[in-house]
Amino acid sequence: MEEHLIRSIESEDDGITLKELLKTVLRYRLLIGMIVFLAFVSGCVYLYFTEPIYEATGEILIASSSSSLLTDKISAQYSESVSPTSINDAIVRLRSSSIADSVIVKNAAFATIGIPREYFNKVQYFLAVPPQENKLFSIVATKQSPEADYLVISESGALIGKGKYNQRFTSPHFTIILSDLNPVTGFDIMLEPVKQMRGRVLGSLKISNIRESNAIRVSYSSSDPALSKKLVNSFMSELSLQDLQNKRAKATGMKVFLENQYKNIVLLLEDTENQYLAEKKNSGIIALDQQTSQYIDLLRYLQEKRIDYEIRLAEATVSKEKAMTVLNGDPELQELSKFASSPFIQGNDIIRELYSRVATFQVENAKLTSQYNKSHPLVQQSASQLEEARKQLDKAITSTVDNATKGIDPLLRPVVESQLVNHININVYQQLLSHIKTEIVNLNRTLDKLPKSEVDKSRFERNIGVNRQIHDLLLTRLEEARIMEAGTISDITIINWADTPLHPVAPQMSRILLLSIFAGLFLSGGLILGIEHFKPSFNSTERMERALSSPVLALIPHLSNNGSMERKILVDPDHKSDDKFETFELFNALIINLLSVSDLNSQKTIVVTSTHAQEGKSLVSANLAVALARTGKRVLLIDCDLRNPVQHNVFGIPNDCGLVEIIKHNSPKGLTKTQYPNLIFLPAGNTGEVSAPEILHDTNLIETVRKLESRFDLVIIDTPPVLLYTDAVALSNYFKNVVLVVKSTTGENAVMRSQKILTKVGARLVGVIVNDVKKSALFGSLYDEYEYGQGYGYGYGYGYAAHEKAKPGKKGRISKRA
Repeated sequence: MEEHLIRSIESEDDGITLKELLKTVLRYRLLIGMIVFLAFVSGCVYLYFTEPIYEATGEILIASSSSSLLTDKISAQYSESVSPTSINDAIVRLRSSSIADSVIVKNAAFATIGIPREYFNKVQYFLAVPPQENKLFSIVATKQSPEADYLVISESGALIGKGKYNQRFTSPHFTIILSDLNPVTGFDIMLEPVKQMRGRVLGSLKISNIRESNAIRVSYSSSDPALSKKLVNSFMSELSLQDLQNKRAKATGMKVFLENQYKNIVLLLEDTENQYLAEKKNSGIIALDQQTSQYIDLLRYLQEKRIDYEIRLAEATVSKEKAMTVLNGDPELQELSKFASSPFIQGNDIIRELYSRVATFQVENAKLTSQYNKSHPLVQQSASQLEEARKQLDKAITSTVDNATKGIDPLLRPVVESQLVNHININVYQQLLSHIKTEIVNLNRTLDKLPKSEVDKSRFERNIGVNRQIHDLLLTRLEEARIMEAGTISDITIINWADTPLHPVAPQMSRILLLSIFAGLFLSGGLILGIEHFKPSFNSTERMERALSSPVLALIPHLSNNGSMERKILVDPDHKSDDKFETFELFNALIINLLSVSDLNSQKTIVVTSTHAQEGKSLVSANLAVALARTGKRVLLIDCDLRNPVQHNVFGIPNDCGLVEIIKHNSPKGLTKTQYPNLIFLPAGNTGEVSAPEILHDTNLIETVRKLESRFDLVIIDTPPVLLYTDAVALSNYFKNVVLVVKSTTGENAVMRSQKILTKVGARLVGVIVNDVKKSALFGSLYDEYEYGQGYGYGYGYGYAAHEKAKPGKKGRISKRA
């Protein structure tokens, strides 16, 4: 039960009412205001010294990939519609080292010129060479030499050269033209390696897709608004330029390939026709039979397909090589270029088998097409088989690509997928070419078995027809390649160029100031919570009463011995003191509270104790006894503090006979009348002869007090502190009414431990008397608090000021305002 009571007290102590919170805020208002003000000033200082950051923004549009040279159905991702792949590819390329390095070099972003920004227009021209390591140069104005206006000095102090205003100064490191240096006397130039600068440039670059459309927003943040604009526009221009260069390089590569093929076929065609004309003159014209003509037509078709697949294979190879160049040029993507070689593709038996099936059906369909029209059942059946084989191949390739790119960064995945597709296309065309060439060899063998005249005639017909067909095909494709090379346009269009930002994006003044104010409130709140949590004493009467489950009976101003105990009865009418009236009224209020909460009919004895020594326990006991006696009650004051008896000094009565003599020697002497009516005093007696535990455990002590209790209205026993000795605990085991005197600076833990010790022996804590409270907290205060040490305190209802009347309070407590 006792442990449950203690737990309930501790549980109640954890809470805080809104009233207490408001009082705490008001009590610490100066501290809160000071911290918030300092936080606000800190925010202003931060804004003043922080360099503003400007952000320039531009937008680019990714057009459809209509210029793609791959048209096979297997490469379905090269369709006319805009796909996320192209958006992601553009974002990856914008962040690639090739574009970043080009932008840095073209804009000399690797050079930091230390001239103040407002005088930067004095640099009319600047060009530098990217160094391999950091290099620092100083430009210093000079008047020592008439042929030089400034000197250029290296970091080691070596003279690099001399320069004149408005004239070009050239060195192996940089070239500069200065108008003048006034009012500055010089500045520094820092050159950094491009690789070192790349990380900072890319770190300030922001790239995002605009609402999942085919547009991209490019932003760059810098303390120099002009530089941020220049770099954004440079990144967008460089992306468009490199995209255009890549497309032109592909078109040029295909044009060169087709030109070589065309030259060869022209020479071959001319040679074949000349031989055919010579053969006709010698042997005459021989008509071919129907079967031989079909063989010749099929051979022409297969040769046409062969050259077509060779062109497509060349296109896929060029695309792969260009993409590999981009990948290998970026250190971050070099590992992906190795991964893109696709061991998943090369070692996949299912895909290899599907390659063969598609190629076989392709050749079979070519044979049937050369013999029958498209509506023939055999041709339609063959076309259906070919389409089904292609679908199975597409499905297998998609599944393989998904497995091969699993776990890769989603932003980089399209780059890998495009490389895998290049490998797939190359594989497909290689397989088709292999089957086509095999069929051409077999068909040539069949034609060689015909009669000699038929063979010669068919050979010339075959070669001339095939070569002419190839000639026409190559000529058409060559013209397309030339047109493509001449009219190649970039898929990237800059729709919004960046403008010079006028307002900084950071730091944001309003946000910083609001954050500083909230930070000040947060810090002050944390500091107040820390002070309230770790400070040694209670901060309000409500808190103490809630923690102890006992009322605060009174708040007494400074009552302590300070080495002298004489004439400390402040409730004595004859006592001359400036604070006599105040103390008198406070003890009158104490008596009212004490009598209202104590059941003195059944228990007339009150044990007075404290937590520690020097808390004014004895003086409070003496003044309380005098004040009670003045009400007409017969009061007995017993000095049971056998460790350090002091009550005889307060009343000026000898201590040669008292409680010890009554208990040990059954002496009739000891009870002494005081100068105060109705107050009898029993001093401690000669404590040197016996020990305190010996007296406390003597059965005569309890019997004696019981007998004396029947002769008086009230018995007040002054006992030693609870936390120092067990005397008060031993007595409270028999006399249940206990009054605890605490100093305003006494620790909360000490008070709580004292309460728990008394509760365990069944004592009834009648109430608490708080001693040594500052007068400013008692008289005229509007707050329910007592000051302790640093200016905090109770103004619990004992405030008395002119022209005010006391208001009735609750039972057991004085009214909260006088």
